[in-house]
Amino acid sequence: MIPKQKRLIQEEIWKNRKETDHYWSSHLPRREWFAEEIIKMKVGSVYEVGCNNAKNLWCIKQIDKKNRIKVFGGLDVNTSAIKRARKEMPQGRFVDYSIYRLCSRDKYDVVFTSGVLLHIPSDQVKNIIKKMIQKASKWVILMETPGPDSVENGPEELNPTKKIKPKIKIFHDYERIFRELGYDDVEITVLGFGDRDSNRMIKVSVG
Repeated sequence: MIPKQKRLIQEEIWKNRKETDHYWSSHLPRREWFAEEIIKMKVGSVYEVGCNNAKNLWCIKQIDKKNRIKVFGGLDVNTSAIKRARKEMPQGRFVDYSIYRLCSRDKYDVVFTSGVLLHIPSDQVKNIIKKMIQKASKWVILMETPGPDSVENGPEELNPTKKIKPKIKIFHDYERIFRELGYDDVEITVLGFGDRDSNRMIKVSVG
């Protein structure tokens, strides 16, 4: 378990990160692939937890030629990233909140993450996914790398397997977490894009 102070340090790392422009200009083949998958689902609203500057959502909107998706939203702790999201997608609903403050006040058909939960401590990730389920009216999708539970990078008290450094990288057993939350039907698609932080699409119907 990571003490609260360590969790706050993690948030400060991401809150102050200055790589927003690089994230926007980077070309990730999985973005287009994921956007196509979302369009196939014929949903009307999409929300990204840990959206950075909303490039994933922007890509979905560009591919949605029939304009089926009417509502886009996202949350990120990085204020400068959210400013960029609002600039690029002025029609979107974006908030610069901590992921731990995710609320279910506004429902979305799809609520997803992409390479985010590996930075969430093991004692907190189940609660984050529970909040995502509460916010989703149809689907929760995790574009993440599943466990077995292990810590690759992190502070010394986590006994990381590779490096001891402030920014953590933790792999979680998402199938187990969803089962514990009452969802046994977990669809996992292996992605072949070489992105180790999000090489699976973990899809669960919650509606």
